[in-house]
Amino acid sequence: MTRALLAFRIHRFEGLALGLLAAAALAFAGGLIIRLASMGIPLSCFLEVHSGDGMDSGCAARSDWAEYWSLASDIGMFAVLALALLPFFVGLVLGVAVVAKEIERGTVALAWSVGPSRRRWLLGVVVPALAAAVGVSLAAGLLADRLELARDPAIDPAMSLHHLGLRGVVLPAYALASFGIALAVGARLGRVLPALLVAGSLTLGTVLGTTTIVDAMLRSEAIAIDESRMMEVRAFAAGRVFDSLIRTPEGELISWLEAEVRYGPMFWEVIEPGGPGYDPTAGFGTAYLVTPGQLYPIAEWRMAVVLGAIGLGGIVLALAIVERRRPT
Repeated sequence: MTRALLAFRIHRFEGLALGLLAAAALAFAGGLIIRLASMGIPLSCFLEVHSGDGMDSGCAARSDWAEYWSLASDIGMFAVLALALLPFFVGLVLGVAVVAKEIERGTVALAWSVGPSRRRWLLGVVVPALAAAVGVSLAAGLLADRLELARDPAIDPAMSLHHLGLRGVVLPAYALASFGIALAVGARLGRVLPALLVAGSLTLGTVLGTTTIVDAMLRSEAIAIDESRMMEVRAFAAGRVFDSLIRTPEGELISWLEAEVRYGPMFWEVIEPGGPGYDPTAGFGTAYLVTPGQLYPIAEWRMAVVLGAIGLGGIVLALAIVERRRPT
C-alpha cells in the first residue's frame, strides 16, 4: 500500500487526469444505458425488427421509437468509441510515466542507487499502475457489453460478433498491451514525448495486426447460409458476413464473377426477379459466407490472449532494459 501511495503521489497529475477521463467516459455510457432503459420499449418490438416480417402497428406508432434508435445508433456509437479508446489512453500514459518520466527528470538515480534491486523497484511502481489501468478498462469492457445489449435488446452480446474488439475482456487486454509496450519503450528511450509517439504507433500496429489475424481465423470458420435462412438464423444481426455467393443448379457455391464467366452475361437476367429473362426454375440461388455469432466468446478470448501476451512481454522486456540501463 505504501508503494502504491508513493507511486500515486509521484504520478498524481497523470492519475487525476486519467481518473477524470475514465469517470467521464463511464458516466457517459452509463447515463445512456439508463436513458434507453427508461423509455420502456418492449422486447417484442426489437424482435420484430429482426424477424423480417415488419413491425406491428403498435410498435411502429410509438412516438419514442425513432428517438430510441437515434440515441442507440448515433449517440450510442460515440459511447462505444469512448469506452474502447479509454484503455489506450490509460495504458499508454501510465506505461510511459512509470519509467520514462522518472528517467527524464533524473529521479531514478537515487532510487536505483539506494534500492536493493532495480527489478523490485520497477515492480513496485508497475503493479499499482497496471492494476489501475486493467481495472478501469475491465469496468469499461463490462459496461460496453451492457451498452451493446441496451442498443439492441433482441441480440445477446455474448452471441454476436458485432463490435468485436470494442467491448468485453478485449478492453483490459488493450490496456495491458499498451501499458507493456509503453513501459518497454519508455525504459529504452527515457523521454516522455518520444516514448508516447513510438509506443502509440507500436500499439496501433499491434491492434491492427491482432485484428487481422482474428478476422482471418473467423473467415476460415465461416459457413455458407442460404439467403432464405439469413433472417431466421440472425446472420446479419449477429454474425460476421464475409461474402455473397451463387449456388448453382448443381449445388456448387461459386463467386458472382465466376458465375458470369461460366454462364455468360445472360446469367444476370435469369436470376434478377422482375427482369425480362427471369426464370425462377433455373435452379440458381444466393448464399452468404457467414461466421455465426455463437463464436464470439472464442474470438474475444483469442484477441485478449494475444494482446495480453504482448503486454506481458513488454513488461518483461522493460525489466531487462531497466536492469542494464544507465540512470540517465
